[in-house]
Amino acid sequence: MCSLSPEFQKIEEHRMCPATESVILLYGPPGNSKSTFMKVLSRQINSKLLCVTPTLLKSFDVGQDQVLQHFPSEILLFKERSSITIFAATNLPWAIDEALHRRFEIKIYIPLPNDEARYNLLKKCFDTISTSKKVNFLQLANDLDGCSTHDVILFCR
Repeated sequence: MCSLSPEFQKIEEHRMCPATESVILLYGPPGNSKSTFMKVLSRQINSKLLCVTPTLLKSFDVGQDQVLQHFPSEILLFKERSSITIFAATNLPWAIDEALHRRFEIKIYIPLPNDEARYNLLKKCFDTISTSKKVNFLQLANDLDGCSTHDVILFCR
């Protein structure tokens, strides 16, 4: 991931427009670094990242349906504070409550890594590994087509 990626560009363009609110949904296959994307972005824009999971929002006395009913109004409360950008990440955007789904102004698909992304990831992983054999990173990146970012990292280990 780098600041020139289409995903970062889309968020940066949105941030440059002062009249817009920042409620962003990242979605895509599991293992493609949606959470890491948020951490990297928060460092790049010099912002603190607070991670909240649905399990943190759910108390023992409140059922899951009640949490989903209250969650959208809590997002609206946060949106009133212009200094806060809200990110959400999911593998299944169609499983999100429709009222909650509408509150995301930006929806960004995080796809499986392409050849170049896998190549760069492999090079980075293998930088820390000493090997006596020469590694053909282009061929290896091609062979790992269809793998998630997490799969490539596991392969390197």
